[in-house]
Amino acid sequence: MLLLLLLLLAVDGRAERPQHLEDSCDTVNQTLAPLIAVLTRNGSAGNHSLNLEASIVDVAGLPEQMKGAHLRVAYEFPDKLLVQFPSLDSTATVCRNRQSVWAFPAAVFIPLVERIEPSLSTQPLPPIEIEAKKAVFLPALLDVHDGGNVRVADQDYRVLDVRQIALKRNQRANGWPGRLWISPADHRLARLALRFSTWSVTLLIDKLELAPTLAPETWNPTVEQRDQVAAVPGEKIFTLIGLAQQMSVGSGWLLRLVRSQRCWA
Repeated sequence: MLLLLLLLLAVDGRAERPQHLEDSCDTVNQTLAPLIAVLTRNGSAGNHSLNLEASIVDVAGLPEQMKGAHLRVAYEFPDKLLVQFPSLDSTATVCRNRQSVWAFPAAVFIPLVERIEPSLSTQPLPPIEIEAKKAVFLPALLDVHDGGNVRVADQDYRVLDVRQIALKRNQRANGWPGRLWISPADHRLARLALRFSTWSVTLLIDKLELAPTLAPETWNPTVEQRDQVAAVPGEKIFTLIGLAQQMSVGSGWLLRLVRSQRCWA
């Protein structure tokens, strides 16, 4: 879901780079490498699941009422994913539990399922994973800019802007679509901003935990949800997330966030 640091460079190339840039890359690596490792078969220090909970603290080009809304992304290798996000006047949930996918509330998602082209595939849903060898090379696709240190709510953070290296080579591409606020003491990701030409959103990371597994009930509807759950086509899970979120706020910001991890797979 998150980007990695620019790590793999030739020895001579690294020697020519400014020291502050090397330091910023090292900081991003220590923050994000454990998260991306969860998506690999080997896991991250024995952890194979991730639970991210965040609050929206600032927006631009999006409805002001989004401020204060909460979202959650939970993942467990190799085939469990839960995404909760604000939609209309409620919280929408899309969850994959192995080979089944359900969404809540049904009143929102059934019309969306009817809008998308049905799939004729009979193949099982593929795992949500990244090969370990590929994960090692992913940092080479990341460009990092050191934004200096800031103090927010009596806490010191290092601000680092990130973008895919391909954007650096594109002369028409301006700016840095990702910004990370990282605690220098423990390399904890405290805030995350997504910035594009017409909108931006800043998330306060309320919880970011790695664990061997998550509670089994994570992947099942709650008692309150059970009567309003719809089964949805698994291969369309990210399309449905985007449509539900666009219907609510008119922008696909959350889909960009969730897909940020998929673009490396």
